[in-house]
Amino acid sequence: MNTVVVTDKGLESLLAQLKALRTREGAHVQVGVFARNDQKLATIAAAHEFGSPKRGLPQRSFMRSTAYEKGKDWGDLLIAGLRQHLGKRRDLKLLFDKVGARAVADMRAKIKSGIAPPLAASTVKQRIKGFKKTKRPGVFKDGRGRFTTLKSAKFTPLWKTGALIRAITWYVNLGKVLKK
Repeated sequence: MNTVVVTDKGLESLLAQLKALRTREGAHVQVGVFARNDQKLATIAAAHEFGSPKRGLPQRSFMRSTAYEKGKDWGDLLIAGLRQHLGKRRDLKLLFDKVGARAVADMRAKIKSGIAPPLAASTVKQRIKGFKKTKRPGVFKDGRGRFTTLKSAKFTPLWKTGALIRAITWYVNLGKVLKK
């Protein structure tokens, strides 16, 4: 009599997790600057994301524009992760975390690369105060003797202190359980 031995390399686990996800509504990854972490930075992020004519702030989208530019990449990452997940016993939440971490990294990189429009001349002039001019054009020296240029973080929109960049984070929400 012939016997067949079935070795589960994680497929059953994956199918069970996918079935569990199907019994949930709204499983997703949220990426951004959240008020529950820092209300002030969330307000600043929203003002820059959408612009604030009352405050003289132009729109400098770093969340929506990055999602538009990189959304397909994030979807591809999720699909590739699901394919790699076959045969491995891993928590699907880790996969959502990976997509969230990539989205955060992409948004931070977008800010660091410089978002149009550039800073207004009046803003640059205000930020230059406290710096000493050097013999080299466009190079300044701070009070500690460190050199900076107009292309440094101090003169890049949304990157003056780095607080906004550090505040970008993600949360995984596996949704609510649906009633059977």
